[in-house]
Amino acid sequence: MSLLRLEDMPDEILLKIVTNLEIKDLIRCGQLCKRIRAISSDESMKRQRLSLDGMKLNYKIINKVILHNGKALTVLNLRNCKGLYMGSILDIVQHCVELTEFNLASTNLCRDSLNFLTNNLTPTVVNLSLQNLKQLQDKHVSAIVKRCNKMTALDLSHTATEGVTMY
Repeated sequence: MSLLRLEDMPDEILLKIVTNLEIKDLIRCGQLCKRIRAISSDESMKRQRLSLDGMKLNYKIINKVILHNGKALTVLNLRNCKGLYMGSILDIVQHCVELTEFNLASTNLCRDSLNFLTNNLTPTVVNLSLQNLKQLQDKHVSAIVKRCNKMTALDLSHTATEGVTMY
């Protein structure tokens, strides 16, 4: 009995397999195998919903995963992610222009990142979590509410503006 190896499978079959992987597993596979990385960059792999909850992000992950899906993304969950800096927030805000749900809870964003985010986030966002962001100020909340005027949920729990959560 012969074993079927990954290398022996056609790209079309591998594409069907990787489309069912969670994004974290897809990233891990892409780090181990150039062929999987190339297949995961296929246009048909674009996702509308993306969760990287708890991942340590770097420029490569942001560029390959988030920006690759940019215009298709409507839901982006970056809760508890580490490694989000001003440059990555700038890239995300500029490329993910169709977002309706965005979770940045516990990401430890700096004040400059929050300033840029709140003044440039796509106005299509209706559900935003800024939970547990210690640098968040009232001016950020005012800017985001004014900019995203169709917002239905804004989570500000465990921030200095904690009493302003809206639903």
